[in-house]
Parts: sequence; structure tokens; C-alpha cells
Amino acid sequence: MTGPQPLSADDLFLTQKAAMAIGLETRRYRVRDWEVIHVRKPGGQWREFNPLHDNSATFEVLVGTYGATTPEAARRLAVEEACRMLDRRT
Repeated sequence: MTGPQPLSADDLFLTQKAAMAIGLETRRYRVRDWEVIHVRKPGGQWREFNPLHDNSATFEVLVGTYGATTPEAARRLAVEEACRMLDRRT
């Protein structure tokens, strides 16, 4: 079967923590076998948040966490963070 796959429990946990780290309110929303993270700015409207499959959500996390203000800066920061993560594994 191709198409969307549900997030694992670890992915849900990390997604929720990333959203909270950048100051968003979070809640988990479940429909049948699917569980997703919904976020909103304080007092705003709820929306789905999935930085693993949505580039705009990924960029939002990078801007909120590292202060990247352009896609190029966000890519550079993402590459640097990936390199740091790989260095920690060895």
C-alpha cells in the first residue's frame, strides 16, 4: 500500500516537543488508527502540524528554533544539525 503512513509514537512525541519548543499550543487528535498533532499560536486556530511530511512546518520549526529567515539559511542549518547528529552517533 502506498500513501500516507501514520506517525510512530516516537515521531508523535518529537513532533509535539518541537511544536512546544517554538511556543505553539499542542494537542493530539485521534481518528480511528490515526493520531496527529494539532497546534495553534496562543488564541489562534488549530491546524495539523507534521514537519516530517510538510516543508512549511519544517521551516517553521527551523525559524523558531534557530532563527533561520530564508529557505537557504534553513537548509544550511538543517544540514549542520544533521552532521552534528551523525557525529554524536560515532
